[in-house]
Amino acid sequence: MAVENKIRVVGIGSAGIRMLEEVQALNISNVVCVAIDTDIECVKNASVEKKLPLKSNSNTSGTGGDTNVAKTIAVQNINYLTKVVNNAKTLVILGGLGGGTATMIAPILAKIADNTTTIFSITALPMDLEGKTKKQLSKNSFAFLKEKSTIAISLQNDVLLANSNEDIESAYKSANKKVAQIVELIASGLSAKAFLKIDESILKNDFSHHQVFAGSATATLQNIENAFLEIKNAPTMESDLKSENMLVAIKCPKSFSMADIKHVLQTAHDSFSVEDKISYSVCSSNESNDVKILAIATKAVEKPVVNLEPTEPEQISKSQTEVVANSKDESVVDIIDQDPLPNPEEENKKLVPESESVETTQPVEFKPEKPQPKQSEKKEQILMEFDERGLFENTPKNEYKNIDIDTPTFIRKGIKIPPL
Repeated sequence: MAVENKIRVVGIGSAGIRMLEEVQALNISNVVCVAIDTDIECVKNASVEKKLPLKSNSNTSGTGGDTNVAKTIAVQNINYLTKVVNNAKTLVILGGLGGGTATMIAPILAKIADNTTTIFSITALPMDLEGKTKKQLSKNSFAFLKEKSTIAISLQNDVLLANSNEDIESAYKSANKKVAQIVELIASGLSAKAFLKIDESILKNDFSHHQVFAGSATATLQNIENAFLEIKNAPTMESDLKSENMLVAIKCPKSFSMADIKHVLQTAHDSFSVEDKISYSVCSSNESNDVKILAIATKAVEKPVVNLEPTEPEQISKSQTEVVANSKDESVVDIIDQDPLPNPEEENKKLVPESESVETTQPVEFKPEKPQPKQSEKKEQILMEFDERGLFENTPKNEYKNIDIDTPTFIRKGIKIPPL
């Protein structure tokens, strides 16, 4: 039997390690937990399986919230950090952003991970009352994580903690347990034992670089509708969310029948407004008689309406020509990137005698003489003109320095393209 590739869950900094300890307490079979911190004592005291203290030449008690110190320590320990993510099929990054260690090291881990690694980042953002500096640091760090992660979930402490009626320690513990439940359901959906597995290629296609919302709940089969209502109203989900894509991961008792599973999936389908598609994972377990549910959704974005009605070709104005001239289209840049386009009115004035210029009501069109082709070339030129101008065939020629700039570069320059 092949050994299952374990999911590496990494808790970074003091907040990340507290989340990680709740994950470790669940004893998830296909997960290995790694604690990382610049505070050596914090790592040593962590109740997790594996520990990586990031030692510094001058400091062993953290970064003091300084990301520059965290970066220096990360560089000094880059070989150890690389070993943490090397050959990982799936990586989960946990941390609290806005301080020093996780703010800097979480993005570094995401960056040095293999391109084939599926990365979930679940990070807590500081409350507004903690100040603009921490808020901006967390925003910058999360933006990088979002770019590098398959799914990046941000947890707003303002929402999770500020309105809680629990004491501080209990409120943080409840929030960390929610994070652990998210990790548990991701792990169960990726497990080889899953009845329906999470398709990681779908995650990368449908969730990467998107704004993501997540919610989880636990319920019995009898009140499954209430569980999905709890997820819809969760502080980590947007109110009245219209999602584009959604992943629903379910962990149910082994005693569930196919009819029970179908009922749960149908309730999930009916509970959410999803424009494109819902992906599911289902895993059974003997651990509990409850159903655990995780929903991860991307927010639907209104797409602009495209007018497909045909329009009449219009003559290219000078302003339009200047826009094209400033573009990266090689067929235009090759000709006019060295000097500006001439002003047609000034060119016309040069060609009209002063005595006539006042009386002329319409501008005189400047049409330089074209070199006459030899008799033997006339037929070939007539045949080529249609091919040269293509979509511009029925529009006035857009000439500059006696050259039609609507004609493809390879034709103007006489570049021969061999037949396929």
